[in-house]
Amino acid sequence: EEFRKRTGIGCEISDNTTHVSFDRDRETALFRIFQEALTNVARHAEATNIVASLTRQNGAVVLQVQDNGKGITEKELRGSHSLGLLGMRERAYMFGGEVTIFGVPGKGTTVTARIPLNHTEH
Repeated sequence: EEFRKRTGIGCEISDNTTHVSFDRDRETALFRIFQEALTNVARHAEATNIVASLTRQNGAVVLQVQDNGKGITEKELRGSHSLGLLGMRERAYMFGGEVTIFGVPGKGTTVTARIPLNHTEH
């Protein structure tokens, strides 16, 4: 709600993890990844809407954030200004997880973070 008020970007959020318990470190990592994804949408995407979901899939919690903006390019994914993207990936990696980022020009970007629920830290 705060994001919507601050940026004017519409948000649809679904959370299907009501019966999933994960430790505070994973919870914090997911929150920070979500926060960075929202920051990137607000700064770069030129989007008017995002759809975010948190689900449980095959022993992992999966956060997905899709926007309807201009779509991140391969060059931007590899660029030196992508420290936030690197940080998201590192947070997931700490728990044996991963973050994938996929952009379609003119259609938007999808960030997907997958973090196993029962994996030791790296």
